[in-house]
Amino acid sequence: MNQFSLVFARTLTGFTSEMNDSPLNEAPESPTANMDFAAGGREGRRSHMAALWTLVLLVAGTIAYPDTFVYAALRAGSLRISPLGLLFAIATPAVLWRLWICRNRQALSPQIIDLMLAVYIAFITIRGMAAASNANQLGLVLAFAGYVLLVYYGSAVVGQAQRSLRIMFLTVVVMGVAAAAYGLIEFALERNILYGEIIKESVRPFPGEGYHRIGSLLGQPVVMGAFMVQTIPFVIYFFIRSSAALTRFAWGAAAVAVFLALIVTYSKGAWITAALLIVGGLAWMTLRRPPATRRLILLMGAVALAAGMFTASFYNTVHAGTLSKARTSESISPRTYMWSKAPATFMANPLIGAGLWKGGSEIHRVSQAPDRPNRPIAIDNMYLTVLIEQGLFGALLGASVLVLFGIHVLKLLKKGGTQAGWAWPLAVCMLVTIVNGLTFDILMVWPTMVVFWLASGMVRALGETARQAGQALDSRVCG
Repeated sequence: MNQFSLVFARTLTGFTSEMNDSPLNEAPESPTANMDFAAGGREGRRSHMAALWTLVLLVAGTIAYPDTFVYAALRAGSLRISPLGLLFAIATPAVLWRLWICRNRQALSPQIIDLMLAVYIAFITIRGMAAASNANQLGLVLAFAGYVLLVYYGSAVVGQAQRSLRIMFLTVVVMGVAAAAYGLIEFALERNILYGEIIKESVRPFPGEGYHRIGSLLGQPVVMGAFMVQTIPFVIYFFIRSSAALTRFAWGAAAVAVFLALIVTYSKGAWITAALLIVGGLAWMTLRRPPATRRLILLMGAVALAAGMFTASFYNTVHAGTLSKARTSESISPRTYMWSKAPATFMANPLIGAGLWKGGSEIHRVSQAPDRPNRPIAIDNMYLTVLIEQGLFGALLGASVLVLFGIHVLKLLKKGGTQAGWAWPLAVCMLVTIVNGLTFDILMVWPTMVVFWLASGMVRALGETARQAGQALDSRVCG
């Protein structure tokens, strides 16, 4: 297994080796750029490989299996067994092993973010456990805390080796492109052949309404749209850094596929986030005039042309999926109702909230909404959800964690060099996640939550390698 991992990693490294001449950042690479994650003693290499590949498996599995929306799950008595829970159980000892090996090498320097994150996770876990009404809800609360800590600290320690960082980048991109390609197949067939029969009825596309919303591997159109937006910065990153024309064309085609898949999710929140990303990119190119401007303009032109041709070819379908009465009743009306009830619900428990995953039911309890078949259950606004479920105390703790992440990113970008070249797609991914949270509980659904915390952990890894830049090369790899 170790030999296979080394071969596969070197294959990926060779595939991306031409990307080292970043058009975004012409500064010379830091000594960490050539750091080999297989360096060090045998135990160090094994622990690194185990943590890396179990994390990759966890991230890929989280994206490829729509756990939240599957009703035909495995069960042990009354308990629901999640495949993602099994992956988590596999990854946890591997990451803990790696952290144990690194304990004496200052792989992760103590920072204020560690304290704030620990307090935040402890608070929402204790509050969620107190509010849980059954074993499954209790398991969800514990899984949420475990996933955050595992993915963040796992990627923070593993990502300090640049080859591992590339592999984690490629994991997000490959899964994103695979989801986009399968989503376009689903659009053509008007059927999710993998998960269509086991997805809850409440999230199925509306048949007979003239459109089909794709859920692809993620099983739900809104989650799919949010993940496509998270994928865009990584695809653009590889497109920009490719020097060979054929490779650049492949990444350009991948970007077009991601944008087309985004269209047929008909997720307006994801559309708005992508539009803001494009506007921000144009403003940045106008002000900074980076060397990659010509490539980015060509890519935007190709995406715009493909999107225009696609919309013209499927005009009736796109129009129905965007402006039809069915879409309005499905998208706008539930959000309007839930958001209007949020202030009164927040005031019912303003300090510590109702507990994780209690937001929708708490709104219905406070507002005494009648139980009916199509009653909305999700708030679909991350910030209102946090206020209702975690209260003012939890919201302030969570906001402080995000602010500290932002400060960390800005420091990396300001320093320039290789770390900044890696940091900008991670920063954009985190930013679009925060923006998309205005119309979707994006940090409460496994795939988009995992991608956010993976990006955050990789930012931490880049910060640690920047801190260690004055040390000898072999001191930066634990083991």
